[in-house]
Amino acid sequence: MVFCASCVDNHASYCYEDWNTKLVEYHNSKFSNDEEKLKEELDVYVDYSTCMKQANDDPNGLFKQLLLSPILGAHPNYYSIKGNQIQQESEDPNILFRSIVETPYADLKGAIEKMASSNCESVLMTDGEYVLKDTKANWNEGTPYMAEAMKKWLLRGHDIHILVEPYIESFKGKNYNKKRFYIFFTDRCLKNNVYSKIADRINKDNMKIDSYHISCSHVGLKKQNGTSSVASQMLAAKITPKESFEIQEWQVYWKTIEESMVYSSFDPITGAPMENSAQVISGLSLAEDCLLGFKIKDVDMKAYSISDEFSVFADSSLFKYIGEAFEVKDFVTLDSKELSQGNISVMFANQNQYNPLFMISSPYNYLRLDFYIGTAESTIDSYKNMFCFDDITKPEQPNTSVYESIKQCMDDADILSKVNGAHLYSIYVQSPNRE
Repeated sequence: MVFCASCVDNHASYCYEDWNTKLVEYHNSKFSNDEEKLKEELDVYVDYSTCMKQANDDPNGLFKQLLLSPILGAHPNYYSIKGNQIQQESEDPNILFRSIVETPYADLKGAIEKMASSNCESVLMTDGEYVLKDTKANWNEGTPYMAEAMKKWLLRGHDIHILVEPYIESFKGKNYNKKRFYIFFTDRCLKNNVYSKIADRINKDNMKIDSYHISCSHVGLKKQNGTSSVASQMLAAKITPKESFEIQEWQVYWKTIEESMVYSSFDPITGAPMENSAQVISGLSLAEDCLLGFKIKDVDMKAYSISDEFSVFADSSLFKYIGEAFEVKDFVTLDSKELSQGNISVMFANQNQYNPLFMISSPYNYLRLDFYIGTAESTIDSYKNMFCFDDITKPEQPNTSVYESIKQCMDDADILSKVNGAHLYSIYVQSPNRE
């Protein structure tokens, strides 16, 4: 007779046929996806300034060559920014783009704040100059006026893409090195988002375009085989891959596992001398798009015994409280050598420290391995020159307002709090009772 979770024995664990499905439900209860979804709709905000008039007049520029067609194809809601007036226009966007007339003092701050509060994809087309009318300073060359809007959008779980195009603008008989910014508030999970179509064209034609991508959501790991990690063949593991986690069923008895992978002096696969314990799981690494705009400085892992907690969760007939999940130390660890090369491999703890005494459940023990970002820092300082441009009112002094906006946003405590400690991946292990 098999004693399961509803038995009197406090160390009886869940053993019904639907254990795999129940683990999926358990994971979703622990790591719920609360990131909102956007509508498949596009808002376009156009700065009525010299920069956009020149963009539309240049047949070889970024706007005409790359952006116009996919944007028009999305049938956008077109908003003009004329001074402090931001209004939706009813005419054909193609006609509107061709009829831009410069209007000073564009309310760029107001426009990007509208974008951050929207529930759809949007793009701001501008030179980044935020000029206030009737003020003493009159020119906000270093004001981070976009920072709060960018922060709001990122904390909502979305992405920001910025394409940058250098151009020359004449002002009072002098030429200035300016930048044209196309700032997309989007989400890579949004089906058919307009930026993905633009990115496909950039990649297909191998176009060299200055771009910057920021996100503090959708983090994850790269899987070498495309679906899951790789378990040591000594474990005879059956693996069920999911999107942000996987389930492994180890089918080898613990006596065999420990003799060959913990207490042996030789690698059970290669036969080579083994300094520590054997590798348990490999085939994971940091994805290139894991945390865009940030450099991940370290990855951590925690192991939890979830036999009791999962059994309570999975068996609604359980009448007796038998405990919660708890972190286990000195059982498995990350391979520091592999980690230094960007690879994430799990090995058993050194045999002198190895402690499996928590595995007292029957007929199965359940373990959860959580991988998460330790700390990360923004990369914006390396891209400062991309976002700075000549200040028209102060010769030889750059306008840094766009750069300062991005930097203040990415260095914000709330953004870093979302990034540091972010969950990357989980591996659930069902293993036999350790007698």
